[in-house]
Amino acid sequence: MKLFSGGIDYHVTVHQNKNELPYLLMMHGFMGSGEVFLPITDQTKPFCNPVTIDLIGHGKTTGTADPERYRTDKQVGDIQSILDRLRLSPLLMYGYSMGGRLALNVALEHHDQFSGLILESTTCGIEPDKKRRERAELDEQRAEAIVEDFSDFLRQWQAKPLFDNKTGSAEYRKNYEKLMMKQNPVYMSASLRGFGSGSMNPVCDRLQSLHLPVLLLAGSEDKKFTGIHRKMENKIPNVTSKTIPGAAHRVHLDQSGRVVKKIENFIKHLNL
Repeated sequence: MKLFSGGIDYHVTVHQNKNELPYLLMMHGFMGSGEVFLPITDQTKPFCNPVTIDLIGHGKTTGTADPERYRTDKQVGDIQSILDRLRLSPLLMYGYSMGGRLALNVALEHHDQFSGLILESTTCGIEPDKKRRERAELDEQRAEAIVEDFSDFLRQWQAKPLFDNKTGSAEYRKNYEKLMMKQNPVYMSASLRGFGSGSMNPVCDRLQSLHLPVLLLAGSEDKKFTGIHRKMENKIPNVTSKTIPGAAHRVHLDQSGRVVKKIENFIKHLNL
C-alpha cells in the first residue's frame, strides 16, 4: 500500500494481519528496502505479523534531492504519521543499521506506543564531536562518489569487510545486490548527507530513558558493532544482547534462521 506523509509516498506492506498476533514493523538499512527482510518475513508469520516499509528515497518510496528532508526529525514524523493511520497493536519495531538508528529515535520519542524494540547492527550515534565530523566528511565523500559513478561505488561498498560473509543464501545475496543497483543515486546521496551517521545527532545519553524491552543483535564477525552494542547494553535499562555466530553486519541475511529464533523468543517472553 501507499501512504502519503510530508510530500513523500511511502510503500508499506502488511505481510499478514492476524488479530491474535502482535505486529512487527521492520526498517531496512542504507540502499535497502523492505525486500531485504524476505529471508525472515515468512518465517516470522507463526508468531507475529511482519510489516515492512521502504524508507524515504529507497525502494518503491519516493525521494528528493534535498538532504534536509532526510533529517532525523522529519523521518521520525513520517513514521509516526504512518503508524497513526495503520493503528497496529500491539506493535514492536525491528531496525537494521540505518533503519535501526531511525527505529531507536522513533522509540525514544514515542516509546509508549511500542511493546518492544529489536535493533540489528545499530548505533546510537557518534558521540565525540571530532569523530562525528570525520564521519560526516566521509559521508560527504561517499555522497559525491554515488552520483559520480554509482556502479563503481556499489562495487566498493560490496567489498567492505563489514559485508564479507558467505554464510547466507546465495540467492538472497544476489537479490540484495540487484536491489541496490535499482536505487536512485541522487536519493542515496541525499540520504547519506541528511541521515548518515555523521549528520545524525547522537542519542546515546538518552538510552537510560528507553524503558521498553530491547533486543540487540550483532554478528560475531562484525567486531565493530558487537563492541557498540556492549556499550549500548550498559545504558539501556531493559535489554537483552545477543551475538549471532557466523554472521557479519547483515545478520538477517547471514543467519536468518537464528535471527528468527531470537525474535520469536523475545516476543514470546513479552507475554503480549
